[in-house]
Amino acid sequence: MPDGKEWVFFAADPRHPKYDLIQNVCNSQSYVAEFALRDYPVPDDAILIRGPEAWDASLNTVNVGKYNLGWASIGSCTHAFYEAINHARGAASTG
Repeated sequence: MPDGKEWVFFAADPRHPKYDLIQNVCNSQSYVAEFALRDYPVPDDAILIRGPEAWDASLNTVNVGKYNLGWASIGSCTHAFYEAINHARGAASTG
């Protein structure tokens, strides 16, 4: 907020000219964006939660994202492991 004394959790419109989408930061079916809000106006109707609960909600959003990315990483590693086993089995049978 302008006085800097209250946390707010709000919805941002990616079509707004002050919303700058930089990139997708992961290579998976999940879309995790790096973006910047440059002098982005926050109208009252965009505010979802105020106060300490807003901080908790933002931290929870990050935690849920990290949890989902963790499972995606496990899936990628498992796939790579099975690919390595199949490759080694093929190399052993032709050698």
